[in-house]
Formats: sequence, structure tokens, C-alpha cells
Amino acid sequence: MKNRVQIEAIIRNLQGAARDSKTNKLSENIIAYDEYRKIHKSASLYQFGIIPAKESSSVLAENETNHVACENAIFEMAEKNIENFSSEDIHKKRKETIESALRLLMGLYKDRHEKLQPRTFVLIAKAYLLRSLITRPKGITIPEKKKEALKKGIGFVESAIKKIQSSENILSHSSDIDLLEKAWRIKSQLYLEYYRVNKDECDKNTLKEVLENSLISGCDKFDKNIEDVQIAIRYCELESSREYLEQIISSHLEGIEFEKARAYKLLELENENEDEIRKSMKVVIEEYLSGFSDPLWEDAVEFINKLKSDNKNCWKELSLDMYKVCREQEAETASLHLRWYWSRQRRLYDLAFIAADKEEEKAKIADSLKSRLSLRWSALEETGKKSKNKREKEEISRILEAEAVAMLGGYIKGARKILKKRRRPLPDEQRSIPKDWIVIHFYVNQLENKCYALIYNKDENTWKCEFVKEYQRLFHVFLTWQTNYNRCKERAADSLVQLCKEIGNAMPFLFDECIIPQDKNVLFIPHDFLHRLPLHGAIHEKNNGVFLENHPCCYLPAWSFAAKENNAVVQGSILLKNFPEYSYEELVSNSTLWTSPVKDPASPDDLKTIIASPEMLVILCHGEADAVNPFNARLKLTGNGISHLEILQSTKMILKGSKIILGACETDLVPPLSDIMDEHLSITTAFLTNDAREILGTMYEALDVRISSIIQKIYRQEHYSSMMKQLWEWQKVGVENYRENGDTPAFYNTVVFRVIGLSI
Repeated sequence: MKNRVQIEAIIRNLQGAARDSKTNKLSENIIAYDEYRKIHKSASLYQFGIIPAKESSSVLAENETNHVACENAIFEMAEKNIENFSSEDIHKKRKETIESALRLLMGLYKDRHEKLQPRTFVLIAKAYLLRSLITRPKGITIPEKKKEALKKGIGFVESAIKKIQSSENILSHSSDIDLLEKAWRIKSQLYLEYYRVNKDECDKNTLKEVLENSLISGCDKFDKNIEDVQIAIRYCELESSREYLEQIISSHLEGIEFEKARAYKLLELENENEDEIRKSMKVVIEEYLSGFSDPLWEDAVEFINKLKSDNKNCWKELSLDMYKVCREQEAETASLHLRWYWSRQRRLYDLAFIAADKEEEKAKIADSLKSRLSLRWSALEETGKKSKNKREKEEISRILEAEAVAMLGGYIKGARKILKKRRRPLPDEQRSIPKDWIVIHFYVNQLENKCYALIYNKDENTWKCEFVKEYQRLFHVFLTWQTNYNRCKERAADSLVQLCKEIGNAMPFLFDECIIPQDKNVLFIPHDFLHRLPLHGAIHEKNNGVFLENHPCCYLPAWSFAAKENNAVVQGSILLKNFPEYSYEELVSNSTLWTSPVKDPASPDDLKTIIASPEMLVILCHGEADAVNPFNARLKLTGNGISHLEILQSTKMILKGSKIILGACETDLVPPLSDIMDEHLSITTAFLTNDAREILGTMYEALDVRISSIIQKIYRQEHYSSMMKQLWEWQKVGVENYRENGDTPAFYNTVVFRVIGLSI
């Protein structure tokens, strides 16, 4: 009897829900149950407060056929999901919330199409707007899914506006007027977002018309809705209008300092106005900037760049302030997010670089843009090794695994702000560089379309700023060389000579003894596509002289990679070989060279299990760069070889203070063209990240006999001396052969080698 009473109560509730949309709680439960069952087939009605009964099934059917009640129930459920969207602080949860709402609403639309109420169309449009906002850009690429969501949202909101405007006596129904206002507000947001991510395709006149109609339709509540402020300020910018500026400035709404700064700029009130811009932007920079996925980063950078174009004095201060915040955020952000978001801040670094007054400060800013991921890995590992806290060690291990997943293109789950202060400290240039050294920091500033060479002379303790002439022409000559190399390898030697002549033409300061005195050691710290250039092989335009003839040279991916002075114990020498095509008999058979048995064929484990730093490690095998994913570049030891990423992950391998010769092709071949992250990602960098002291690698394919010749020369010196100096002496012979006989293959097989690393 008791169960019968409960069933009857359920039926009454369902019938009431069918008649009255305000009391449709049970209908919502049924819909929620149906949605949940799509994912979990074994879901029970009891979980949703519903007792199954034959009698209730007919009522369920009745409720299904009552379209208005069903629509209202679904609307309220979807609306609750959308309301919960802003309260979720985890991206995955936000995505699940909005996708759940869209499943409900689009299921309803599929059944009823144009018969839906206007408010349902408005809610669908809002759901698509939110979907677009959580669809993340990747680097400079805007996903098509984001654009598609915006286009769909625009389509639905336009349908809603037509429905509302076509209804009779619209002006007598306040609810319709409010809904129309809401629809225009959402339409403007959709258009503003579409304009932000796709300015080239978004018609400005259409955008201006949409914003104007929104303001006329009641979206002018500047003390209540931040969306209205955003609509008005963009309209004023597009129309060059002052109509709403005073209202925006006088608004007491929180969170609109950026819009106020833009309003002050449009008012053009000279110095007083600039002070207000500075104050508002200080608040934006210090309080508003959050994760790099926030579009405010790009919008603020664009605004500061406009201040620069308008010769507002405050742009320099604001650029440097924002750069500092960016650096702090970068230190707390997982590397995948760096690739996707921080990498979009190149213009901010360009602005800060221009704003810095001294060459030394410019060099630090340039360096902070270089090789971030490799440096972060190194700093993380160092922190983990020093930590005595077991829990912290485990956390660092988890983070490193997440970093590895990201490097292979995967998504980091739950990796947000992690360990602070893990950025590798920047060595003091003046104190750290040995005497007789020249350091050249390069920086390609895309904003100015200029390529800088910031030159530090240790002996004179002076800085000098030079420019790479017509660097775009140099870039195109490089592209020609790269194409020829990919087709012909060593047979493209003539093209390499032309590239080196173009380097000499573009960088005449390399041959100016007032800037770089003869016989000085030179450290190159390239940037952008310059990582791919054999700068040491630059050829003088007039006398055909080659730069390396007068200067021992080495390279660093970033100044931060300069090895700290350490007391690492290094002992012995190791040879790992997996090269059946060439015997290297003169090396393998000379037992006096090696303090442990030669490994031939050598496996990845032979490398990973080096648990004490050798003074010298020689690896002879094939090498292979990976232009698509540089973390997959590998040394072809037995099996599948060992990749860049696996070298980074080899926690047992100890190479601190070691010198390494990589007798393999393309071990220092970095990704092609210009990379957004400016990563110098190569096998060589992987060893440098593991604290090796100097690494001799190859930029391109190299002849086996040349590799053997270099190794033997280096081994003749006590404690292997400086590999840079020994390589220099060896290269001068090859260059002389080119100059005397025009032997371009000899030139190729000489400049293909370079040393990465500087011990200070």
C-alpha cells in the first residue's frame, strides 16, 4: 500500500510538471538520468530520486509529448550548467559543464528546430560562446573548432533576434525587451571574440553595426555589465567616437581598468591623460594578468604597442613591467602551456627589448626568450636532486613526467602552477666571462624588423650594438641552402659557401678589428633562424677570408647555459660505437685511449648507465634530426637508439663536467626555419642540459674520416685541452685548403663541426 501511495505521488508530480514549467524538478531529474545513462549504462533511477513503476511510464511518455514543458525543463537544466561554468576553476570541468549543456540543448534543437522559444536560441548561442572561450589556441594557430563555435553561436543568436522582433506587441512585453537586450549583448560578444582571433576575416563594418545596434538595444549599462563596457569601447575605437568614453571612465564597475585605459587614450588629453593611462595599466599588469591563456595578455600587448606608435612616453615603463610579470608567470607554468600561450608573447619581448636603455639589459631580455624548455628541465632536475624532502622529490618526478608528455605533444593533466624559483639563474656576464673573450648576443626583433648583435668585450668591459644588414635577405639565402642540403647533403657544398659569404656581407662587424680584435675567442649566442647558421664560417666579401681563421669560436643556445665553475670529479674516457659501415679501427684498437672496454655495438643502456662522469665520452654512430619534433631526434645506438627526450629522462646518467664528442650526423641540427619558442633543441643541447662541459657536434652530415681525424687530434692533448681550441687548429687547415684550391667540399667538411658549451 505504501509503495502504491509513493507511485501515485510520482505520477502527480510528473503530471504537474507537464502542466507547470515552474514545478518541473522531477522532469529535470528524469532528463538528468537520461543524460547520465548515455555515459554509464548501468545507472539506476534511484540515484536520481525516481522509483521505477509501470504506472509512471505512461506519465513519462505524456511528459515527452508535452514539448513546452520538456523544453522548459531542459532549458533550466542547461542554464544551471552554464551558471556553474564560471564557478569551475579546472579547464576539464569547465569543458564537461559546457558540453553537457550543449548536448541537452542541441538534442532539443534536433527535435524541434525553429519551433523552439527565442530564449532557448539565446541560451544555445551563449553556450557556443563559452565553448569558443575555452577552446585554446596552440601557439599562433587558432583551432577551427573555436571559429566554428563562434559562427554557430552567431547563427543561433541571429535566429533569436529575428523571432523576438517578429513577435507582435514586443514593446509591451518587458520580458521580450530584456531578452532582446540579452541577445544583442551575446551577439556582440561573439563578434568581438571572432574579431579578436580572426581580424582578417571579420568585416569591421559588420562588427561596428552589431556593436552600435547592441548599444541602441540597451547594452549601455556601464555600471552593471562589463560586457557593455567592452562593447562600447570597441565601438568607440572602430568609429573614432567619443560618445561613451566619459561614461566608461566614470563607471564604478570593477574589473574595467583596461577599458578605462583605452578610453583615456581615445580622449587624447595630453600629459594628464597619459598619467591616467599609466595608472590604469599598472592595475591591469599588477592585478589582472593571470594564466597565459587569458586573451588579456595579447590585448594588453597590442595596446602598449599602440601607445608606442603614438609616442606615449609610458609605453617603455609598461612594457618592462609587463615583461617582468610574464617572466614570473613563465616560471610557474607547465611547458605545454608555455608552448601554447607564452610562445604567443614574442611581441611583448620585442617591446621590452626596445624599451631597455642599456645593451646589457637588452642582452638579458634577449636571453630570457631563448631555450626556455631545455633550461626549465635542467632547473627542475637540479631542484629535485638537491631536495631532501621525499614528498617534494615525488612531486618533481611527477612534473618531469608531465613535461615529457608535453614535449611529445600530449596534454598535461592537472599541471598548473608548480614549483616556484626553479629558473636557472643567469650568470653575471662581466664577472663570469674569461679574459680574451668576445660575446655576441643576437636578437631578431620582429616588431622592428631588425636583427641586433649585442657585443660584449671582456677585456675592455664594454658593450656595442651592431645590426645584421638586410637580415631578411640572409634568411632567404639560408632557405636556399636548406633546400639544397635536404636534397643533396654534402653535394650542396657550393650553396653552403654562398650562405657563408652572405653571412659575411650581412655582418661586416665580424671582420672589424676595432669591434672584434684579432685572435680573440668568440662566443656566439644566436637567436631564431641564426641557430642554423655556421657563423664561424662567415666569409669576408673582399678578401675571401674566413672568420674562424682568426678566432676560436664556440656557441651557446642561451647565456643561461654557461657552465658554472664546478669541482666535478671527471676521470677516464669512454667509447660507445654502433657504426658497422665504418670500423674506426685506429680509434677502437688503440686501448691506451680508453679507460674502460669499448662498447661495440653500444646500446642506449650503455649510455644511460654511465654513473660517474668521464673526462671524455666519445659516441660513434648514426645520428638523425627530427624537423617535426626535435625531442625525437636520436643517436642510433642498437635497437631504436636513444632520443633527445630519453637523454633528458636518464636520471642515472652522470655527465657533469664531461667533454663529449658526438661522432654522428646532425647532432647539432636544430628545428628548421624560425621556431616560435626559439628553442635550440638538438641532441647536443640534451647533453648540455645534463651539465656536460663541452660538446663537439655536427650541424649537418659529416664524413667518417673527418670525425676520426678530429678525435685523434684532440686525444693528443693532455687532458684533451680545450676542444674549442683543438677544433680551431684543425679547421684552419681545412679552410686554407678551400682558399688555396677553391675546394668547396673541404669547406663543407670543415665548418660542419662546432663546439657547444662554455666553461666559466
